[in-house]
Amino acid sequence: MGNAGFTKWPASPDAMPPDAAIGPEEGAESIVAATMMRDGFADASRDNAEPVVALFDAIVEALTGPPERAH
Repeated sequence: MGNAGFTKWPASPDAMPPDAAIGPEEGAESIVAATMMRDGFADASRDNAEPVVALFDAIVEALTGPPERAH
């Protein structure tokens, strides 16, 4: 069967690691966009919105870091 269709990582010398996929200059816009989409699903009167809201919560957390806890 082989590895047809697969390339070795990194695919090119200019490839960025996953942590650098969204640059700092795009981070704020990404957080705002994810939050807006999350709020749109949360406000919708759909029975199946909870998993989508949870997905966007996870995306926002991945972009901002985990929430800080009170000590």
